Amino acid sequence: ERVNCGFLVVPEHREAPGTRAIRLPVMIFRSRLAVPAADPVLFMAGGPGGSTVAGRRSGKDLPFIDDRDFILLEQRGAHHAQPALQCPDINRLKGEVAAGRLRGTAATEALSAAAAACRRQLTSSGVDLDGYTSAATADDIEDLRKALGYKTWNLQGISYSTRLMLTVLRRHPAGVRSVILDSVLPPDVNFDEVSAANLWRALNAVFDACAVDRRCSEAN
Repeated sequence: ERVNCGFLVVPEHREAPGTRAIRLPVMIFRSRLAVPAADPVLFMAGGPGGSTVAGRRSGKDLPFIDDRDFILLEQRGAHHAQPALQCPDINRLKGEVAAGRLRGTAATEALSAAAAACRRQLTSSGVDLDGYTSAATADDIEDLRKALGYKTWNLQGISYSTRLMLTVLRRHPAGVRSVILDSVLPPDVNFDEVSAANLWRALNAVFDACAVDRRCSEAN
């Protein structure tokens, strides 16, 4: 296999003069063709904050590289970015919530306190949190396209990164040939406000369908 690895170096806060540089890992799985198509696929993970490059070792199972290169870009702030915006206490508390050992008001207060503490720790270490936005990441994507010399490319996003790809389409449409959107999170949707309602809607659809199906309703 032919795999190239490196970093995209970009400004932390694109609208702040004198901001520091941050480094975003990039992996390129080269096509099996000697002369691949001129427009590669760029993939990014969801989250926000999910790592795109973590655990990536091989491109043997990637169908895209039969005819074009496949590129991975780590989101700013994600696990292998420099800096990585890690909040381990929040992850630990979510584990306690998932296990049922922390519930209700106590869980809410503990998570809020952990978030505030993590914010203080990150800002005191020099992180400019105002630079970590979907628009900034969309500009990172465009900078990578230009740095690699592609006229156009194809974007693949899943969950939160579909919002990134839609933001690229708004800000830099000329560089996009096509887009694959898997489990779309539109820019106008606030996930934290609607996720619970969407879950209840899906469950009610299942229960309503069961109620009008004789075998299902009798089994329940």
